[in-house]
Amino acid sequence: MCGIAVILKTSSRGEVPARETSIPDAWLDALESRIAHRGPDEHGRFRDRVQRPDGSTIDVALVHRRLTILDARGGQQPMVVADPRGQCALVFNGCIYNHRDLRRSLMSSGVEFRSDHSDTEVLLLAWKQWGPDAFARLEGMFACAIWDGRTGDLLLARDRVGEKPLYWCRGRHQGASVFAIASTPTGLQSLSDLGLTLQRCSNEPPGESTRRWLRFGYSETDPTGVIANHPPAHWSIVAPSGPQPTPFSNQRFEVPPARNEHLDDDRVDRLLATAVASRLESDVPLGCFLSGGIDSSLIAANAMKAAGSLQTFSVRMPDARLDESRFAQTVADHLHTTHSTLDCEAHPAEDLTSLIQELGLPFGDSSLLPTYWVSRAARRHVKVALSGDGGDELFGGYDRHRAARYVDRLPAPLRAASASLAAMIPANSDPRSRRTRAARFAAAAARDGYRDLCSIFPTHLLDDLLGPCEAPDPQVLDGDDAVSHALWNDFHNYLPGDLLRKTDTASMSVALEVRCPFLESSLIAAAQRCPISQLMPGGVSKGLLRRVATRHLPVDITKRRKQGFAIPLGDWFRSNQGGLKTLLIDAIGSADPFPESRLGISINRRYVERLVHDHMLGLRDHAQRLYVLMVMAMWARG
Repeated sequence: MCGIAVILKTSSRGEVPARETSIPDAWLDALESRIAHRGPDEHGRFRDRVQRPDGSTIDVALVHRRLTILDARGGQQPMVVADPRGQCALVFNGCIYNHRDLRRSLMSSGVEFRSDHSDTEVLLLAWKQWGPDAFARLEGMFACAIWDGRTGDLLLARDRVGEKPLYWCRGRHQGASVFAIASTPTGLQSLSDLGLTLQRCSNEPPGESTRRWLRFGYSETDPTGVIANHPPAHWSIVAPSGPQPTPFSNQRFEVPPARNEHLDDDRVDRLLATAVASRLESDVPLGCFLSGGIDSSLIAANAMKAAGSLQTFSVRMPDARLDESRFAQTVADHLHTTHSTLDCEAHPAEDLTSLIQELGLPFGDSSLLPTYWVSRAARRHVKVALSGDGGDELFGGYDRHRAARYVDRLPAPLRAASASLAAMIPANSDPRSRRTRAARFAAAAARDGYRDLCSIFPTHLLDDLLGPCEAPDPQVLDGDDAVSHALWNDFHNYLPGDLLRKTDTASMSVALEVRCPFLESSLIAAAQRCPISQLMPGGVSKGLLRRVATRHLPVDITKRRKQGFAIPLGDWFRSNQGGLKTLLIDAIGSADPFPESRLGISINRRYVERLVHDHMLGLRDHAQRLYVLMVMAMWARG
């Protein structure tokens, strides 16, 4: 795991500055300072210049910060190989789990290696041998940039699911075009203060990205539209207008694939065991997050079986209602792991301010905080941790996956009746109550279906906040088709946009590498081709995975209802726990907390004030909505 950054500058004939000043050191210093927390062990830089046949000059600079996990001596970056035609250089963030198999394959073709077991060198030489086809052969998480000095091309690639980020922007400087990438947006944003004029990378109308941030808590472009995240499962060669993505995996489709391949307990068990075993290689201490839920417990069980010993970690939450540490201890005792229950040492307002500044985006998922706390506590013991991310999105683990069977099936004439029903069942102050859930379901069925179930601000509330927006009619789906589309949506949107971004931000803030065995490609393919009736037999959430879990875990763990990794945000806002109420009021109560010039859209301040009023009096629970408004205001003021 590492932090990477690249600047590519293209100067026309007659506009070429001196090589040593074309890309100022101040730019590289700014980029490196914003990714230093991701790689505290080593750092490196590389520069090159190429003259193209059209007379233009290409200058490139690569920056790397390293978190040393594999082959401390042989994996330094930027990694450079040279031949008579020019230099090729790589910066890479992530881990390639099948690097030893790829190394053997390359060596059988006559490729020579300098390192002992560096996955970085495998990636670079695999690309030299196979070109972009190499990316489809990788099993791992990665975001990388490869400079080809032979052609003057910069190539980017990001892993199949989007575990590792790859942000980019473009602009102008002294008549030259500039393209930059980084592991976090903050470094790219800082370039605008150092003479680079940033240009929009999105063709959508101003405000559309802000609307997505407020609705879902995530988006793939920042609210200003000048910074974007490279799409997963794609590689690209950078063009003057930005990356031109090309898919390297056949596992990403516009619509869900046919679910017509039988998947039984034995195969799931084998696939998961293989995925976990492949993610255990490390030259530094490795452990496993353990919440006491199905996903992390299955990961721990397989890791313990493969390794023979294992350190596991759970965090003791400050609110007993949300503390799962006793369940984690039950699993640890059953598996005989070396278990630590860690205190989270929570400072919500202080920690959140630091995380949002570090990420540089208005990230709207409040579980970023507990994820950061458990990562910080675990980092004192290990440098690598296994996580259960992806299990819910593949095997149907959310309540909304069961609701999807019905919420998208109403024909247009019945939607008005559903809207009336929603108005008759007002939600109360408990977001988990049956009444609140019923009101949420009825409102979603009346408007945007499953997308509203996934929203922090569903359609009717978003219209109150931002003004009405014309939306396409929801697709009428039924039964298993609706559930399949819901899973597909969550896997390709919610998982990379929210969950994996959260895990990367929280863990890399403390330089902890997190690996996700559920995201092994063979396991993904098997789950996504399995009929819904097998994944969720009888409509039971993760029914197939629960059966597999009974082979490894106590029955009271396998029958547990999903709790989620959350904090009592609504109560903490009211009580000012850890300064959260103060942070909220300071953020949204300033003279201009939501500047339209920055967000591209006008936010209804009176409606925001009403949300605060109703929440603080306990009339409604608007905790998540107030949270996303708070981080938006924090981000907007910089």
